[in-house]
Amino acid sequence: MPEQQALTERVPLAEAAGGQTPKGRRFRARIIQGDIQGSSGFYPAEMLKRDAGVFREGLPVFLDHPGATEAYDRPERSVRDLAGRLATTAVYEGDGLYADVEVYPHWAPVIEAMSGDIGMSIRASGTVEASKDEAIRGPIVTALTEAASVDFVTAAGAGGKIVALLESARAQAGDLLRKATEAQTPTGQKAEVEEARNVGHWLESRIHSLFTQIADDMFGEGQLTRDERIALSNAIGEGLTAFNAVVAEKVPHLYERDIYDDPTPPDPATEVSEGDQPGSEPDEEPEQIVEADTTDTAPSKVAVIENEPGSSPAVENEREGEMPELNEDQARELEEARKTLEAEKAQALQEAAAAKAEAEKALKEAARLRAAEAARPIAVQMVTQADMPAAARVRVLDEALRQVPLTEDNKLDEAGFKARVDQLVTAEASYLASLAEAAGVGQVRGLGESTAGAATEQERANTSLIATQLEEAYVRRGMTPEAAKLAAAGRP
Repeated sequence: MPEQQALTERVPLAEAAGGQTPKGRRFRARIIQGDIQGSSGFYPAEMLKRDAGVFREGLPVFLDHPGATEAYDRPERSVRDLAGRLATTAVYEGDGLYADVEVYPHWAPVIEAMSGDIGMSIRASGTVEASKDEAIRGPIVTALTEAASVDFVTAAGAGGKIVALLESARAQAGDLLRKATEAQTPTGQKAEVEEARNVGHWLESRIHSLFTQIADDMFGEGQLTRDERIALSNAIGEGLTAFNAVVAEKVPHLYERDIYDDPTPPDPATEVSEGDQPGSEPDEEPEQIVEADTTDTAPSKVAVIENEPGSSPAVENEREGEMPELNEDQARELEEARKTLEAEKAQALQEAAAAKAEAEKALKEAARLRAAEAARPIAVQMVTQADMPAAARVRVLDEALRQVPLTEDNKLDEAGFKARVDQLVTAEASYLASLAEAAGVGQVRGLGESTAGAATEQERANTSLIATQLEEAYVRRGMTPEAAKLAAAGRP
């Protein structure tokens, strides 16, 4: 009878990228492959075709599945863990369920940096039932009833891949840059903007990420109301729009320079202004310059530009490419953000390595159990042929199956196992023989006496002593007194 069960299946992000690192906000993903054996059960292709709609457009994508405590205390999850959403409803195409995954701008660089060490995993509910097909091991998923999320996780499994990048992580900001640049471009001249992983967009994403984290913490601690939090969200959006416009006007090359490239040294020839070129004539009369007071007692002053009466206001020229310096708080926040990102990546790599080691350990244990099942009939046949009491046979069998030798591909080493059983049988037989010899069994007694076939009192005493010594030996080896007595009575 089918029963309801929580389902989780994971896909490596590196495998999902089809051999390339996802560098955009949106990509095509195979959520789960059809007709495969997953960790929760076997997923028939026909069932996935029928129930594909549970992975609907807008389904959230989080960082990590929730822990047991979070699933109870906050089942709706935290906004700080929300990394994206499904941009389309899943459909069955070819070999599995496919959908577009859209990552939020401030998480796109982080997902890109960790793509080689993380995976994607579904969180869903469905019904399962026992398999009646010998070719299918484990339960069969008969229906998908609800999908909670498709998450980025540290430990990857199997079942899907990302097949195509669709949208650049810098598309929206690139449009703003293009519009601002075109506004500064003379008529008839084409302005070109190359979308890339650049300094301008990286700074924008980090500003948004830091602001969101601080505002969410204040809202969670009751320092902001819901309306105030919404207003602040609108404010940061407008602020970043202004930020993009100023950067596009003042230093547009930051939208072209990769975040890992060094700044290009300025060309000395370009630092000579047009007014300084030889032979140039000023269009207007020169403006009067009031020199700064440079005496020892007066503070240093910057030169002030004055206008002739009736002339237009003077404008102080800025040096080409000069940017305002960051204050200490801004520099400290950026440095803390960098350190936080590096720590998070290091932690993710450490968790991924631990999960990989745990998975390898589980696979090794599963292989050992399968080998033990395959070795049991071999050991039973060999021990049955041995000339020893039944209790001794059981003891040899248990010891032989306690540690089964494996080959390099984690399968039963049959030759090595048979040799181990032979050694255990020989050792047990030697031990029993030593006990019997110590008790005097097999020695010639009563030679020349006429007993008419009846055992003497001394022989009966020896027989009783042997039985007692064997019982005590079996008890010392872990048998109960009752079992030891039966084993001694059944000795050959």
